[in-house]
Amino acid sequence: MVDGFFKSTLCSRTETGAALVILFATDLEATCDRVVANGGRCNPIFAVPGGRQFHFWDPHGNELAVWSDQ
Repeated sequence: MVDGFFKSTLCSRTETGAALVILFATDLEATCDRVVANGGRCNPIFAVPGGRQFHFWDPHGNELAVWSDQ
């Protein structure tokens, strides 16, 4: 533990039962580009009721999603 933080070797992924944190953005394409530019990887954008979203994995392997109503 350093400065109150613990670096875990575990990742937060829905396939292992973790909750999916969904963030909001107005421009999904630009947001995905920023994720990739910072070392993450994105699944393709897909339609959901009320908008569109994509799932992504940060450079440490944690899964999150981004949703837009546009």
